[in-house]
Amino acid sequence: MRPYGSQGSYIQQVNCENINLKKGKSYGEDNGWEVSEDMKTEHVRAIVVSYEGLNGVTWENPYYLDFVEACEGKEYK
Repeated sequence: MRPYGSQGSYIQQVNCENINLKKGKSYGEDNGWEVSEDMKTEHVRAIVVSYEGLNGVTWENPYYLDFVEACEGKEYK
């Protein structure tokens, strides 16, 4: 999988390690992805790229590249 979209500014991966996210819970309220004012960001769309389960098996999202293709370089209003 490519880490960024071809333009680099539309697709940004953020790595969250060593978390144990339980059903119905959230994570990251005190963490974040820095967005500068000159980016003029109004909307952010998120998708899980992959995760490693407690059993050590890594799941990769089969829809990630479709998400990139559908969203990259597009302006949402």
